[in-house]
This record gives sequence, C-alpha cells and structure tokens, in this order.
Amino acid sequence: MSASDKLASAGDEELSGSQSMPLLPRVSEEKRYCGLTMHGVAWMVPLIYSALGIMLLMFVEGWPLLTSLYVMTQVVTTVGYGDFTVQSSICKVYLAFYAVIVLTLFAYYINLCWESIASQNSEVLRRYMRSIEGTRDAGLTDDELREKYGAFNHLMSALLVFTLTLATSTVFFRFVEHCSCSYGLQSVAGCEDSDFATCSATGGYVKGWVESFYMSAITMTTVGFGDFQARTHVGRIFAIIWMPIGVAVTANLVGAFAALFF
Repeated sequence: MSASDKLASAGDEELSGSQSMPLLPRVSEEKRYCGLTMHGVAWMVPLIYSALGIMLLMFVEGWPLLTSLYVMTQVVTTVGYGDFTVQSSICKVYLAFYAVIVLTLFAYYINLCWESIASQNSEVLRRYMRSIEGTRDAGLTDDELREKYGAFNHLMSALLVFTLTLATSTVFFRFVEHCSCSYGLQSVAGCEDSDFATCSATGGYVKGWVESFYMSAITMTTVGFGDFQARTHVGRIFAIIWMPIGVAVTANLVGAFAALFF
C-alpha cells in the first residue's frame, strides 16, 4: 500500500470512529497582532479610547480626573445619571462615538469579567446548597442533583449576591453621604457640612435610608434617573467600582430568573 493510500485509510478510520468531528476545522491558535490575541486587541482599543476621553473631559470641559472617570464609568454601565453633561461640541461628538464603541466592545468584556467574579462566588453557594440537598436526596449523584436543583440554586445564589451588593451600597451611601455639600460644579453655595443638622439646614444633599436604597436599586438596574447620585470624593470612588459590579450581579440575577422559569 502506498503512503498516500495509508493516509487516506487512516483518515477514513478517524472519521468513521469519531461522532463528534466538527464540520469546520478548529483553529489551533488565535491570531495575534503585536503580540496580543484578538481579545487583547479588543480590550486595548476601547481602553485607549476611554483614556483619550478622560483627557478630553479634563482639558476641554475642565473637569477633574475623578469626575471624568466617574462620568466614563456611567457610560460604560449605561447608568447615565445626567449629573454631568458636556458643553463643547468636540466632547459631544466624541462621547457619541464613545457610547457606540463602549456598548459594542468595552461593556461586553467588563460584564464578562464581573459576571465571572459573581459566578465564582455563586458557585461556592451552589456547592454548599448541593451538599445539603445531597443529604436529603442521598440516592442522587452530583450530576443528578445539579440537573434537579441547578436552576433553583443558581437563582438563590444570584439573589443572595445581588442582595448583599444592594445592601452594601445602601449602607455606604446612608452613612458616608447622609448629608453632603458636594464639591466642584455640584457644590451648594453657603452649605456647611460640619454636622447633619447644619448641612441639611443649609441646603445640603440629604440621603436617608429610603433614598440610599432607591438610588442603589435604580443604579444597579441601569435606570439611572439622576435625582440621587454620589456627591463626595469617596462616594464617587466607591461608585466607579460599585456600578460595574452592581450592573453585572443584576444581569446575573435576571439570567438566573430566566433559566428557572423559561
């Protein structure tokens, strides 16, 4: 038998013996550009574009770094409070293109990142719940338990993570920003925040338990009415980290509900 016949015969045996042969060949390695995978390139483009946007807001609009980063985070998470709006034409055009690029690339990868973190935390809870269910249904294997209770466990763990995130932000804004005179463009003239009574009496921004809970829920669901926002330096730093997490755990909860009911 010739070498070509042997190769053909071996190929026929491989095809006949494998029932999972893909219709299209798999690509063994990702294409790389400048030493980065395509996913790396997809990360770099919006990151560079975001950095340029922050610089543009700082130098054209005159906003400080924290405010510029805070506004960019609102765009990424699609919250859009509207507490800061650009005035110059160049920034309006830039943010219009930025919103499209972010929603198609950057937000996708950020959501994947935070959903992965939320999923890892949820998996710990799901394993614990399966161990309890395994005691009750001793005759079932781990795979059978996962099939029977998996959707319910996912929903319960997602609900717990969502509730903890919502509670954390509610407590944070209630105590850190119970009343604030804010600063910069949103500072209240004549306001004094030496104590709560003085701050509220002189026109400061007040957040009670209801307002803090309301703001947290509206933000995490990306509704973002804008009637309540982070007002202090610490509050905006917290919001830059919290908004992507909150949006991701909310999406995780919605997905868990869909998996259970549909």
